[in-house]
Amino acid sequence: MPAFLQFRKSISLTEWAVHFWSHFLEHSIETHWARDRPDHPAFQAMFAAFNLPQEGHEGWLWSDPNNHLHIRNADLEDYRRRFFAMVKSLALVRSYNALEILLFQAVLWAYFPSEKLISGKNATRKGEELIKKAFREGMVNGKMDSTNNRHLLAFIAQKSAAFDIFFSQKIRSDMHTTWSGFFEFISIIRNINTHQGGLLTQDTLNQLKSASKELFERAFDYEEEGEDHFALLPMEGDNFVLLIALIKDFAVNASKHIFDQADLAFLGLQKC
Repeated sequence: MPAFLQFRKSISLTEWAVHFWSHFLEHSIETHWARDRPDHPAFQAMFAAFNLPQEGHEGWLWSDPNNHLHIRNADLEDYRRRFFAMVKSLALVRSYNALEILLFQAVLWAYFPSEKLISGKNATRKGEELIKKAFREGMVNGKMDSTNNRHLLAFIAQKSAAFDIFFSQKIRSDMHTTWSGFFEFISIIRNINTHQGGLLTQDTLNQLKSASKELFERAFDYEEEGEDHFALLPMEGDNFVLLIALIKDFAVNASKHIFDQADLAFLGLQKC
């Protein structure tokens, strides 16, 4: 299935790159510490931008003398963690987008076979159009709610009883969150990182905890970033790996039910 191959490539490269570079930098910092004093400067930077004239291109560089960054060797590990918190946030956005495209492509292929098979965001737009039409024409029960792609999942559940059952199951035997709660959770995470610059309000914090308090507490931290705002910080190690693993599990099993398959062999996967 071409859509799955695109999803697999995107999420695998994202997962492997984050895992490798996070650990590589961690060990590189330890090596650097062994040969240089902790109070020595490692990096300096400032905010600067050109003041461009209305005519010509000979602008002059301006900067804020009160806005400088000074990183000492002793600060490297803290900055590594903060950097990879940002990278992991972007990785979750990329992984969610890959999942979204896969689901829309699968829906087009399985339920609208007369439509031309398209890829990428074109599949998302075409899928949106057809699903909204299905709601308008009464082919799907209930009122359409496009928040966090709920209409997409409601459409799939209407078409596949097996998916509807799967959607209400727990994501792991030792957790209470269902796949429905998980998808809502990562949808909110995507929106925070895409539309809110990675900043939480009290409302979005409450939404995350309502979708899955246990996932939030396992995989994220947050700290005050200003009045009424918090910075969302993905945690280190296995907590991030868990989120990517759940996205992969949701993707392949949703596809399995959309195409009414018994296992994952149709995706070219083999039992280990």
